[in-house]
Amino acid sequence: MNVGIVGGGWIAQSIVDAVSIHGADIVGLCEPDPARRERWASRGYSTYESMVDLLASTGPEVVFLLTPTSTHAALTIQALDAGVDVVVEKPLATSSVEAREIVARAAGLRRHVLVEESYPWMPSHRAALAAISEGRVGRVTTIVHSFHGWQPRPERAAAVAAANTTGWRTTGGYPWLADHIVHLFALSKRLTGAERVTDPRALGGPTEDELRGATWRCGQSEVLWVRATRGLEGVLGSARGLHTRVIGTDGYLDVLGEGGSWGDGGPRDALRFGDGTTLAVDDLPDLLWDSDVGYYPSAHRATVAAALGFLAGEATQPYLASDAADDIEGTEALIRSAQSQR
Repeated sequence: MNVGIVGGGWIAQSIVDAVSIHGADIVGLCEPDPARRERWASRGYSTYESMVDLLASTGPEVVFLLTPTSTHAALTIQALDAGVDVVVEKPLATSSVEAREIVARAAGLRRHVLVEESYPWMPSHRAALAAISEGRVGRVTTIVHSFHGWQPRPERAAAVAAANTTGWRTTGGYPWLADHIVHLFALSKRLTGAERVTDPRALGGPTEDELRGATWRCGQSEVLWVRATRGLEGVLGSARGLHTRVIGTDGYLDVLGEGGSWGDGGPRDALRFGDGTTLAVDDLPDLLWDSDVGYYPSAHRATVAAALGFLAGEATQPYLASDAADDIEGTEALIRSAQSQR
């Protein structure tokens, strides 16, 4: 399969690696910044200043859009109109209106739009889903997500700080929420088998800084997200980064997600069960976070494999544009809930 890459920033490093590992041919990479283009060209890639040039010169079957969220809708529709399938970095768009327009355009042109939603594809989360499917915790009744204490690897600290100042997140009054809550929506749906998130409600508000978490439902399961601020680190226990507790009728399990680390001197295995057992997963060292699990690049490799497999006609389970549109609608409802607390 011939693949074009649109955007040559940080995320492109993981995606280019993943695409290459899974046997696709990268026919070109477009990036408006000359210095970045030069770096990619020095690695042997054909580079272009714009997606128009990339499409015209290389004729890819699919493009991976790894650009700021504000550009996703226009670039996705442009690629679809050129007869190309698209895999977009999350979130799909800046609004549900844009997202639904993408879904409709793709359907009308009989093309595919997938979203590079990586949380369900982390090895630790896939192991948790397998344990749930095997009945280790019974029927899932409650999921609790917590974030706090993310720690980049020392050599990546400056890059993380710089990335948070360059406007790559969705703009507006809730940039972190709009960029990140779709991760948790997608993960909680996968762990519960639900098709949609319903009844999202903010805990705190009205500003993003005052938001302390949220609740929503996935089918019959209740989901709670707790956002611990830097001033409150440690109040949730020893887990650092993303930590998810899945509570069922017959027990519970704890699983580490992006940047996750136990930090308590106990077993470093990614999963811990309520009966005292633990489970290690086959993983890779993380390239960004100082953690006990791998996110970059292991989750991205699995996500890309699922996307390329789906486009090749295999029975994989990618995150479709329609799924992403649902989750953006959920994000907007959550933001409205926060705003109402004025």
